[in-house]
Amino acid sequence: MWEFWLEHIIQPLFVTDYQPESVAEQWEFVITVFVFSAIALIVPTLLALKIEVKRQSTLDSLKKLQNKTVTLLDERTVELASVRQRLAGEEYKRLAAKGVNGTTNISMQSLIDSISDSIMVIDQNYQVRMLNKAARAIHLNGLYPSETMSCHKLSHNEDIPCTGPEHECPFSIVMETGKSCTVLHHHFDSNGVNVPFEILASPIFDEKG
Repeated sequence: MWEFWLEHIIQPLFVTDYQPESVAEQWEFVITVFVFSAIALIVPTLLALKIEVKRQSTLDSLKKLQNKTVTLLDERTVELASVRQRLAGEEYKRLAAKGVNGTTNISMQSLIDSISDSIMVIDQNYQVRMLNKAARAIHLNGLYPSETMSCHKLSHNEDIPCTGPEHECPFSIVMETGKSCTVLHHHFDSNGVNVPFEILASPIFDEKG
């Protein structure tokens, strides 16, 4: 029914009585149709290209910002590790200057318990000889170990030392080079949660070196 009522309005919009009279007019009509068709294709294409260029520019800016952020974080990590090591050394020297040793009222355990970072003292057989308060809170719910444990058993719940590029053993590096090193590891806490750690390992020399 609506077609009957609207036919006399809609039909003139789509039906034309134009009939080219000559070849020139026919070509002019074809060229006009071609030009309008080309415009209809080119304009959306140009807009799409402009949007893509803008999107790529935004992605490049984000990538540069991300790289800059990673670089700043790496620099900050190295700086913090250096500061922690220096402060620990200064604290040890300060107490040593006061005559603090194993025979005084302040023990080595009390000394390392006063440091907020997790600290483990490990012997040449990978056995943990001493844990500070922070390390006990992370791995043992604040308790002292009931038996001697290896560092890899305590941190990774593994029976063998760390290997491979993902968990390069800092203890082995220190034993081979005699120098401090820093590595990134994932350790299990007392709840079994895998937690990322930055490990700063340093050798302790006796009077014989």
